[in-house]
Amino acid sequence: MVFSPEVVWRLALPAWWVSRLCCLVLGPKGWLVAGVVLAVAGLATVLAFSDEPLDIWMRHGPFGPLNEKPFLKEPEEAYYRLISLLMGVSVRLEYNPLRLAAREALSSEEGEPDGRSLALSNSGERLVIESAIPGLFSSGMFSKVIVKLQLFETVAVTRGSGHVRVNKIAGEDVEQYRLLTEQSETGTHVYLNAPANERRQLDSWFWEGDVWETKTYRWQAKVQIQASKTPGGLLMVFPAPPPEDSLSFNKDNDSHSKPEFNRNNQPFWYSQRVQENVE
Repeated sequence: MVFSPEVVWRLALPAWWVSRLCCLVLGPKGWLVAGVVLAVAGLATVLAFSDEPLDIWMRHGPFGPLNEKPFLKEPEEAYYRLISLLMGVSVRLEYNPLRLAAREALSSEEGEPDGRSLALSNSGERLVIESAIPGLFSSGMFSKVIVKLQLFETVAVTRGSGHVRVNKIAGEDVEQYRLLTEQSETGTHVYLNAPANERRQLDSWFWEGDVWETKTYRWQAKVQIQASKTPGGLLMVFPAPPPEDSLSFNKDNDSHSKPEFNRNNQPFWYSQRVQENVE
């Protein structure tokens, strides 16, 4: 029985899943060795696979039989695109677990408190941005997590048939609520002091009954990760374009370097709705 090249690569998928961690650790040169394992051992099992972007990478990348996308044949570019396909980011909001300790430390200290301790003591919430990508670029390599925030203020008033308006707070206006940003081993922690949700009764005419105004707040995050394995090497900006797209990052292109919160599919930016764990 003779298999077509495309069928062979579909059969190779199980071995590829086993070898992908080795690929990521070895880097753009060493991970090519895993391609031999992938090509030989993959014929053992058939796996139905529906992830089209990854399928495209498999068929057009360094190990694949197709040549219509030559940029995917470049080891560093293929490595960059593979990481982006396998790894993303998560964003969650939680109570600031360091607030109590910071306040206790400040109360026992003498003299002028440092800025970090003040920020931690005043921050009620912590935004946790996590990704496995920064961990791949350690030991002298470069990685940076860029977090841009927008705060939605929803105001609902129960007067008449009721009305709701949404205010968007972004750019310099939102920075007043951002007290401290620190890099962590798995991403970034942003310490916040946003307004609390509130409900208050408004003055009203006797025929209107009770009139209430409710304000609630919700965060939206745009995240970009920049990394490089060597000084002056390929700047990898995540998320990478899909494997069928040869688009390259251009720092002078505002659509690449600045967040647009009204776009969910903006190139080189993760659009994340924040998971709220604060009750």
